[in-house]
Amino acid sequence: NKRSTPHGIDAFIHHWGLDEAAASFLGGLSASVQQRVMEQFAPNRTVDNVSGLFISFARSVAQSGASEKNNDHGETDELNAFVKHWGLQTQAKNLLFSLESHVQQNVMERFSPTAGIT
Repeated sequence: NKRSTPHGIDAFIHHWGLDEAAASFLGGLSASVQQRVMEQFAPNRTVDNVSGLFISFARSVAQSGASEKNNDHGETDELNAFVKHWGLQTQAKNLLFSLESHVQQNVMERFSPTAGIT
């Protein structure tokens, strides 16, 4: 039951009734983490906040994947792509790599510089 295509992601979001924050979180994960999250997410009880549970679950899957991939400097492919995309300088890059993985994820999700700032 593969759900890793964009249509699969939309179907997954609809199936679980995920809110915008949860859908955005899912969309921001690497393809391999998205696939693992969608394959493994299966709450076994009725939950009031499925989206909150999903984000918590997805974050734990992403963190476990990041800790498996981290090299000695805390770098991951996802972090390196983020640094390259935003053209971060060495000091900012080093700070990002020194953070706990859940903080790194939060920074990458929420980073939204004002237009014109470089």
